[in-house]
Amino acid sequence: MSKKLLIPISLFLVLTGILLAVFVTNTTIVAPSVSSAPTTFNAASSPQVTLSFIPSSLTVSPGKSTTIAVLLVSSKPIDTITLAQFEIGFDPTAITDIQIQPGDFFANPTVLLNNINPKNGRISYALEASQQTKKQQGVVATITFTPNPSSWQKQTSLSLLPKTMIRDKANNNLSLTTTGATIIF
Repeated sequence: MSKKLLIPISLFLVLTGILLAVFVTNTTIVAPSVSSAPTTFNAASSPQVTLSFIPSSLTVSPGKSTTIAVLLVSSKPIDTITLAQFEIGFDPTAITDIQIQPGDFFANPTVLLNNINPKNGRISYALEASQQTKKQQGVVATITFTPNPSSWQKQTSLSLLPKTMIRDKANNNLSLTTTGATIIF
């Protein structure tokens, strides 16, 4: 290969490498089907129930374990809730070492489902009440996770997905509104 051809090819490869590096560092990964905007699910029963994360915005330190709660708030006292099921979406490249456990809303609930898929970024969790409660609000579950210290992201989110539901003792889904959380690194 001649020296005249070697110099332009070398310059081309160097510029291509620089452009590729700029593109990769400016790309953002978003969790699948995750939205922090409120989502309302229609149901036949009242009262109106809201599920949200507490706090709704959380600043975390990469590599340090952090806890966030799932809060249930009802427009009226509820003494008939028998089941709470969550489908939670998250970015698996940003959040690791996830655990979920019952909160204080139900006394001695039975965990029916506890599946954390770190590959797809999904938590499937269901609780059944062992006895009825007359609470109007409370923490249904707490999620503990570790922000990935290797993640290059500055922000991610947790979202309650459409399979999330609250069911009463007559096996009806209650009218439900959900709000996600923003996690800032």
